[in-house]
Amino acid sequence: MSQASGGPGRETLADWILAWLVENVGLDPDSTSLDRTFINQGVDSMHAMMMVGDLEEHLSRTLSPTLAWDHPTPEALAAFLAADEAPSGASDGDGEVAEIVDRLDDMSEEDLDALLEKHVYTEESG
Repeated sequence: MSQASGGPGRETLADWILAWLVENVGLDPDSTSLDRTFINQGVDSMHAMMMVGDLEEHLSRTLSPTLAWDHPTPEALAAFLAADEAPSGASDGDGEVAEIVDRLDDMSEEDLDALLEKHVYTEESG
């Protein structure tokens, strides 16, 4: 299986995502699953945005803030990231994405939900 830009493979990314869920969502390691949706594993909009931000740091690349909704299971997200050759979300909107990620800690869950809805709606209609 080919890896984008020599980055981590699907299995390594899946392990990272599951470990992130245990550490940040407070899941029991035995209760995480590669094929259960993030929502069914207790991930809310704030967790999803935080996970994408941490993935950006881990992979040193820009990612779409809606990535966890676009690829709703750890397996799907890991497969996408391992196969994706260009940074997701890399476009003229990179500055906006970076600004959003920088503001995450200061945003309420309602603000995060509204932001996510805006981005999902924009991507679906675009």
